[in-house]
Amino acid sequence: MDDKKKAPSVVQTDEAGSAVADTISQEESNTDLVLSQDVKSFYSDEGLVRAESGCENELSTRFQPKKERTYSLADSYARIADFNPYGRINEDRVQRVMDCGGYLVFAAQYGMKTKLVEAHFCKDRLCPMCSWRRSLKSFSQLSSVIEYLNRTSQYEYCLLTLTIRNCSSDDISSTLDQLFAGFRKLLKNKRVKVVIKGYFKSCEITRNLDSIGTDLEWHQHLHVILAVNKSYFKKSDYISQKDWIYLWRDSLGVDYDPSVRIQKIKVDPNDSRSLEDALNEVSKYVLKSDQFLEHSDPAVVDSAVEALFYSLFNRRLTSFGGVFKQARKDLKQDDPEDGDLIHIKTEDRIFNGMPIYLMGFSYGRYGGYSKVRSWFDVGFGTG
Repeated sequence: MDDKKKAPSVVQTDEAGSAVADTISQEESNTDLVLSQDVKSFYSDEGLVRAESGCENELSTRFQPKKERTYSLADSYARIADFNPYGRINEDRVQRVMDCGGYLVFAAQYGMKTKLVEAHFCKDRLCPMCSWRRSLKSFSQLSSVIEYLNRTSQYEYCLLTLTIRNCSSDDISSTLDQLFAGFRKLLKNKRVKVVIKGYFKSCEITRNLDSIGTDLEWHQHLHVILAVNKSYFKKSDYISQKDWIYLWRDSLGVDYDPSVRIQKIKVDPNDSRSLEDALNEVSKYVLKSDQFLEHSDPAVVDSAVEALFYSLFNRRLTSFGGVFKQARKDLKQDDPEDGDLIHIKTEDRIFNGMPIYLMGFSYGRYGGYSKVRSWFDVGFGTG
């Protein structure tokens, strides 16, 4: 299972919600007002050791690998910008990607639960760091939506995967157009419209690993979680696998049978693995950076990066519909693609913690200091 869904191993750093409060934006004098003499007992030596260990683990296993790949992307952007300095891939974009995730602040709460409270993220579509954060956010929001629907309604859920034939780098954009147009047409089909009460859709693009040299092949497909009435599986409205293939073929307007997979998601209060697996599937990275940044020939990397950048520019790759969309509105969730990538969960914004770990990235690694340690050394309220 991807690291974003695993419970963190230390200090309940909880990075599937590793994001946090607005307290970091307070002036230090205001922060000191929150502190009292009993904070010394709260920040015990044992608690500090656990918190520091948690942050170090979080940085080394999760942030560091993504940060290193942002440099690989920035290198490719720089080469592309040198060749065409007047395109959308320019020096400003190079710098934004290089700075992404270079500044992190973690805060601690009673019990030494630590979360990320401040950071710089570039929000570039191809950025490995931001792709990871978006994936965390999609998983968290979708989990909250389904939990909300389970409390207020009675639905069953299905995982639908819709594919289209592989394409070359030159055809990524037109293939995406066809894929999304096909999905919109599918939703308007009378049979589908009757049974689907809501959905979450995400697009994934993977590289055909058998493609070599400069002739790269890309596989684009949609992962969709569908909400249906509990009676769906027992009524004549039920759509079989064979029928889904026919409906998708007709919606795409192609002369071949595209691969379609449909399965019921088991929602068991005593075993959440089936649901979590489905949520993992639909909230995974749109792009895996190793598939377009790791190649022995920089020219091949740059060609793939440029094709993906312009094909995905200003596109929405996830969407909610029906009861899913209404639930998001009720829960006051922000945009999972362009919204806040620091506070993964909505409730993280009111995390009442105190900023204690400031981390910067330089010379290929994260480093920083513990603010609480300095408070102990020089006394509270002195900075």
